Amino acid sequence: AWQIETTDLDETTVARVAVGAPVTITFDGLPGTTVDGSVTSVALFGASAQGDIVYRAIVTPATAPEGLRWNMTATVTVKAGE
Repeated sequence: AWQIETTDLDETTVARVAVGAPVTITFDGLPGTTVDGSVTSVALFGASAQGDIVYRAIVTPATAPEGLRWNMTATVTVKAGE
């Protein structure tokens, strides 16, 4: 199954992101393609990155769009705090 890993949730955002939260995903390599999905997991421990503490989240898309390839850049928009 396809999964998307994001590693840039900062500490001011991560507390509002819950497992099961709905997301919208877009891909740089697939212009005009939008996919719905949900947050599958959120790390309990952060890591230091460029002076910030960031957290890893795993997102599962509802469908895999045609043309999707491993390691494509994705933008994930999470509906936080719902």
